[in-house]
Amino acid sequence: MIPPPGPFLSACSFWARSNALPLRFDEPRVVEALEEAEALAERPADEPAAILFAFSKRPNALPEGWTFVERCALNLARVNLRAEIALETPDALDFLRLRVLANQASFDDVRAFIAARLRPIR
Repeated sequence: MIPPPGPFLSACSFWARSNALPLRFDEPRVVEALEEAEALAERPADEPAAILFAFSKRPNALPEGWTFVERCALNLARVNLRAEIALETPDALDFLRLRVLANQASFDDVRAFIAARLRPIR
């Protein structure tokens, strides 16, 4: 399930404090990203891609929080799909994010990228 704004921002704040990171966020843009992710995710399998896509389009929603968004997507895959997202390189999601930001990747592209890398948890 795509988290509601309150719990999402609480978890993000906890993550930032735990990692001694600054936390700035634009709450209206975070809410907008979460609403778009909810609308895009027609089924649980779409949720990791939806949250990545929606926040990739809004880099200023959580300027220092991209790693948190990545972890949310990885967690959604684990919890909802009992799967891991197997990435070829540590920065694979960064490159995907940049493609979305440059309008070179659609939600369908992100969904296909994630689906191709899902591996069942054993």
